[in-house]
Amino acid sequence: MTKISKITLGFLTIIIIIFSFYYTNKNSSVSDTNELTQQEVDQYVTTTLEASFVKYLRDTLNKYVADETSFMKSTAYAGEMIGDQKCGLKSFDISYYKSKFTVASVEAHPAGGVELNIVFVNKPDKVFTVWVYGEESNWELRTFCDAGLNTEAIETMNRDNKQYIIDPRLSI
Repeated sequence: MTKISKITLGFLTIIIIIFSFYYTNKNSSVSDTNELTQQEVDQYVTTTLEASFVKYLRDTLNKYVADETSFMKSTAYAGEMIGDQKCGLKSFDISYYKSKFTVASVEAHPAGGVELNIVFVNKPDKVFTVWVYGEESNWELRTFCDAGLNTEAIETMNRDNKQYIIDPRLSI
């Protein structure tokens, strides 16, 4: 065997090993990416779904579904545009609010309270940005807006986070 043949054979062997390693890891990790451990589920439930502002939001949506007219004086009720975002509970089909939702993100709002991005489990075609103002036992729904994501971004987000939408333990 010539020196060039040995180098070529060695190079091909390395490529085959790298390819087989990549292919094996790629295929095995695909099924694992959406699987959550029990610890991750427990942590999400206790730190997010059991947060008082999330429970308040769920309770508020339930009350809105039961009696829409009682919210007419609320700043979060009126259908309006804030910048380029469509906002107000009145602006969207009530079937969204009848569905459980999952929390995609939570962060402090600059004016106080928290801002959440939520997706409704039975209608995951929109992401909503919600501002809940206040603290512990005194929350107030200030804004409820379409986050303005395009269809492709929403489909990607839903696909990448499918477990949060399909697992009933992860919605409220």
